Amino acid sequence: LQRNVWLHGLGTVVAAAALWLTFMYVADRLLKLPAPIRLIHVAVLAGGVGLLLARTFFRHLRAVPDRAGPAMLAQRALPADAPREDLFVSAVQLPGSVAADSPAAELVASVAARADDVATRADLSRVTDRTGPRGRLAAALTSVAVATVAFSVDPTMSRIFASRMFGANVAWP
Repeated sequence: LQRNVWLHGLGTVVAAAALWLTFMYVADRLLKLPAPIRLIHVAVLAGGVGLLLARTFFRHLRAVPDRAGPAMLAQRALPADAPREDLFVSAVQLPGSVAADSPAAELVASVAARADDVATRADLSRVTDRTGPRGRLAAALTSVAVATVAFSVDPTMSRIFASRMFGANVAWP
């Protein structure tokens, strides 16, 4: 789950930043924008990256459940004819709460064994589906490739753009 959050969040942020930076370059090069508009573009880039980091990365990263959360998701993924007690959650939570030499240790071991037997019937494809996060990563890589091509076509113009974005009053040729 954490890997999916990383792929989704960073893919979204990188794709949006690369596309906005490419837009800034094309707009400034074609329209020769004045300094206040360039400043607004830089502010939108910084603010957008911050907002997307907060919304698509940090918020979701904090919401990743502990060990009992995925166990509950796996329990819900069982077919209708499977036992409906919280077997997986019990198998995750009980071993840490019972001493190995106590009489209840045998009961905990039997719960874990039953959970292992039933776990083979759970369809976890929805829980572990990575197509969305991988799609975000592909969008990020594509956006970075587009930005790289746009900036590498004419390195002199890219240097002028970088100077203009850092506040220099360099004119476009």
